[in-house]
Amino acid sequence: MAYVYSDYITITDTLARETRLRLHIQEVSALITPDVAKGGSSKSSGSVMALRTELLAELKSLVATNAAKRSARSSHANFNGAR
Repeated sequence: MAYVYSDYITITDTLARETRLRLHIQEVSALITPDVAKGGSSKSSGSVMALRTELLAELKSLVATNAAKRSARSSHANFNGAR
């Protein structure tokens, strides 16, 4: 399966990247299904769940980065007398 939003990593604007990453997490999450074993065969979403876990960790880091940038901009605006 090809992912539509897996190109999030190529986006340089961190806010746009965060949005794109959230969309990618949604499309990956949609592929997670209950594990099934029937008739000698099985189907597991283990690798997709591992990918989602990695993406969620990346999102957490990106959200923190974006929050720090917003805070720095706000502090700079207040320092310069902006309201």
